[in-house]
Amino acid sequence: MSSIRAHFDGRVFVPDEAVSLQPGTAVVVTGVVKTQAAPSADFLRPVLFPPDPAASVKFLDDPETNLENY
Repeated sequence: MSSIRAHFDGRVFVPDEAVSLQPGTAVVVTGVVKTQAAPSADFLRPVLFPPDPAASVKFLDDPETNLENY
């Protein structure tokens, strides 16, 4: 049994690589749906907080830092 990476274009499944099948060949498609991308290495970046507690809170609450979940 072989596996072939493919994507769904809204109508049909399209192989992402060349396949050596004759037209009309019956296949069984088993899907693994990727719903979320793996976290990037940026997720593991160190975060340096200001030494002042009030500044640290302001830093965490700033939407541009993207740290609201910490």
